[in-house]
Amino acid sequence: MVESIAQSSGFLLTYSKKNTTINSKICGLTGIYDTSFINPVYPGDQMIIKSYFKKKLSGIYVFSGIVMVKKNIVCKSTISLAFL
Repeated sequence: MVESIAQSSGFLLTYSKKNTTINSKICGLTGIYDTSFINPVYPGDQMIIKSYFKKKLSGIYVFSGIVMVKKNIVCKSTISLAFL
């Protein structure tokens, strides 16, 4: 679930930038913070991933994300990404 938040955040970061030189770089995960798993997820469940940009700290982008199943939050996490 944390990886799905990271991938969604990376997708959001890559395609929200208007500079085409950034799109040719690789986005890497630099940190995982304040993660909590609230409920289990079972095979066949549809996960809805929401990712929100929080701030930029000298080339590192911080995102907050949640994963929901049937309108119930099952995971929360804060991650940081950087372009390599």
